[in-house]
Amino acid sequence: MGRRPFNLSRRGFVASGLALSACSGSGGGTAPPAPPPQLAGRVVGVHPTEREDDDFNIVADRVEDLGGEIVSLSLYWDDIEVSPGVYAPSPNFPQIANEFYRTRNFRLSVSLVGIDTNNDRRPADLLALPYDDPGVISRFEALAAFVLDQLPDVTIDCFAIGNEIDGLLGGDVAKWEAYRRFFAAVAPGVKARLPGACVGAKATFGVVVDEPARTQYAALVDGADAWLLTYYPLNADFTVQSPSAVQADFARMAGAPGAKPVRLLEIGFPTSSVCGSSEALQAEFITRMFASWDDYSNRIREIDYFCLHDFDPAIITVLETYYGVSSPQFAGFLGTLGLRAWAGDGGAKSGYQRFKEEVARRR
Repeated sequence: MGRRPFNLSRRGFVASGLALSACSGSGGGTAPPAPPPQLAGRVVGVHPTEREDDDFNIVADRVEDLGGEIVSLSLYWDDIEVSPGVYAPSPNFPQIANEFYRTRNFRLSVSLVGIDTNNDRRPADLLALPYDDPGVISRFEALAAFVLDQLPDVTIDCFAIGNEIDGLLGGDVAKWEAYRRFFAAVAPGVKARLPGACVGAKATFGVVVDEPARTQYAALVDGADAWLLTYYPLNADFTVQSPSAVQADFARMAGAPGAKPVRLLEIGFPTSSVCGSSEALQAEFITRMFASWDDYSNRIREIDYFCLHDFDPAIITVLETYYGVSSPQFAGFLGTLGLRAWAGDGGAKSGYQRFKEEVARRR
């Protein structure tokens, strides 16, 4: 655990049924501060988690208000392939996403997940097999074809094969090697269907700093298009680190082996006081995040902020069971990552306006 965050993106899109202006000089010869660099090809995304008032159009409007260009869609293998070779997702979230987002000016970041942090989401008959087993490979290839057939009318910008894979692979080099062979076998088929998309496997920030995960993931990236990472600056007990940690951590990500770009497909900061945080600290984190991104924009090409609204409190205990972790700090982390609240209309936290302003300064 520690600084390896847990993936939470299921509960945003899926649970919904979809899933500072530059200062001017004040005279006296004082020069105004230099404006930040423009985004200039960098990509901004926001995970579109819903609010209690059930209208996903408002959620999408708020992502647009923040300047988001990318929205996420997380799909789980065992939710789709309900028996060998039978695809019957209920509801059919890929199809729902296609119908909703084809009317919106968003691109999609899709995660098709066998490994979900510390959970293996393959169908039950595959669980005992290594990932590089020919049967696992052929079944995933068919699964990916089914999913992409459901999404004909949207632009897929990024396709992740697995989510936070280091959470399950850990320090087991043999498992890493099997997953790398699996990835090498299935990624070309996805790339052929999505020639303009970034194809990779999502991992936590831990693969930047921890061995053997760093070496093993870097070898996987040799056959991928980018480092696809999640990042939440947390201590081992799920209390927050100082927002000042962001600068050094972005430097570490920018210094990852090789020259392929880094895409932060999840990045966030909770507001819970139990985690030692607050709305003010989240807003500070956002300012530091954008400033650090400016410093390393040549390598870090995308941030997808997690997330728009806090989760429904009723699902937090479900998620604690799912991840096998239960503590007030973990619940606080899970429940307060949003830039807006859950209840009612989902009132804005301080970080919402700060995020909007930081994007606007760079466009």
